[in-house]
Amino acid sequence: MGYYLNSGEAHGKAEWLVKEHGGKIVNKTEAQLAVSNPSLAAVIVINNGPFEAAGFAYDMDEFEAFTEPQDIRSLDWTHFPARHKKGQLVGVLNCVE
Repeated sequence: MGYYLNSGEAHGKAEWLVKEHGGKIVNKTEAQLAVSNPSLAAVIVINNGPFEAAGFAYDMDEFEAFTEPQDIRSLDWTHFPARHKKGQLVGVLNCVE
């Protein structure tokens, strides 16, 4: 998997995206549609128990990797206004590979 956004906290990443990046918590279909929108970044927040991971789904392969049906971890579907090009978020801090 590719790029993750780091809020500096172990939990609350979906809320952080809403508060700090103008994000929106959405359903899976809306997040999936955001993948192909060059002005939105689709981010799936995965609850790993001790911490959450906020992964940037930059294409449909990446989206599907984050959303495998047999994965039982809870997910929050989000998107926020951001430009991306060739899998890279433009002007977003705290994005790590």
